[in-house]
Amino acid sequence: MAAADYYNTGHTADPPVSPISSPAPHGETNKPLPPHQSSFPPTHVGGYNDDLSYASQHYSQHSIDTGYHPHSYSSHPDDSPTKYGNTDPFSDNIPLHEAGHKPHDQQLSAAEAGGSYIPPGGRRKHELVHRRSRPWFVYIMTAIQVAVFCGMLARNAQLQGTPIGIKPQFNPMIGPSTDVMINMGARFVPCMRVVDSFKNTDPAQQYPCPNRTTLYLECSLAEWCGFNGRDIPSDLPDGKGPKGSTPNQWYRFIIPMFYHAGLVHLAFNMFIQVWLGGDIEREIGPIRFMIVYFCSGIFGFVLGGNLGSRGQPSV
Repeated sequence: MAAADYYNTGHTADPPVSPISSPAPHGETNKPLPPHQSSFPPTHVGGYNDDLSYASQHYSQHSIDTGYHPHSYSSHPDDSPTKYGNTDPFSDNIPLHEAGHKPHDQQLSAAEAGGSYIPPGGRRKHELVHRRSRPWFVYIMTAIQVAVFCGMLARNAQLQGTPIGIKPQFNPMIGPSTDVMINMGARFVPCMRVVDSFKNTDPAQQYPCPNRTTLYLECSLAEWCGFNGRDIPSDLPDGKGPKGSTPNQWYRFIIPMFYHAGLVHLAFNMFIQVWLGGDIEREIGPIRFMIVYFCSGIFGFVLGGNLGSRGQPSV
């Protein structure tokens, strides 16, 4: 009643100043805000005749543009634009958050901050990925094949006097001679089964010697094929196999996987093996890659032994 009387009688006493209204000019009275007035002060000067009924629609909690932030409708007292570094409602600096992110009030552990955070239940998967980070099978096979090639050069030097085959023919791949590769286990059909054109069941037939430097044929099939005459019929000179059998050095389907004809052959194969084979091993794992590796090599030599040239060795 006192406020109403004061408002209607024009009493000049100084009334309490509203905390949301500005002091009135000298000679004017301060009118209290209507009871439905929002707590936000008007930002437009004049034109409303102190009627702030528009505020409930234009300055409501849901209509104020405070810029994008993920907790704009949260009731948490700390969820303010200032907390997330965006105080300008028209700023383009919009904080982006991935789906399923942690609450902002939860501190990251030292492992998370360092980039080595492992989500719950994902440790086993993380360990498997870590073990697959390097293609160890490819590295091991490459090391073995390089070592075997060095052994082939040493064997050629022992038999022919030079590590590179130059007599009776030069090896353009810069490696051991053809006869040394046959003697060490290259895929060569006459050492694996009967080949009529080679007469490899005739005891009187002569063949090249592994240490030859001329075109003369002076050795037996067992000496040419090596392995101390193993799986060569004992009916043939120097043969250690069962009597009445046929040449059957079946392991020549596997051994040539580790051999190379020369430095050129080795360099190209190892480059592709490490570059492409390493990526495949990372994708499918070492066990699957090992199965694919050996199966493709073995059956490739099986195919070549049956359909390829019978007088041409292959590694």
